[in-house]
Amino acid sequence: MKPLILIATLLLFFFLCGCQKNPGMDHNTESTPKNGREEKKTPQNKPPYIGHTLSEAKKLATQQGFTIRVMRMNGEELVGTTDFVPTRIDVAVENDIVVPW
Repeated sequence: MKPLILIATLLLFFFLCGCQKNPGMDHNTESTPKNGREEKKTPQNKPPYIGHTLSEAKKLATQQGFTIRVMRMNGEELVGTTDFVPTRIDVAVENDIVVPW
């Protein structure tokens, strides 16, 4: 019985040690340019689309590598998926004008 408990304890110990992050490793998968400024392609760095027509906003987004997904159209909530796409920007549209979401 004691060897079984010892084996179970050791397995648990090694499992828990393997699940911890290594503080010395850099888990960031994006590289930082040599000038020191990090330029990520995420919606946080997007230009403002508010005030543009939907077609203008889609054109601007496409030029900059983003896609636009309308989540509310003229006050009506639309169905969207819960998957995360870092280059997708959710917007609301009222009378063909992009408004704050």
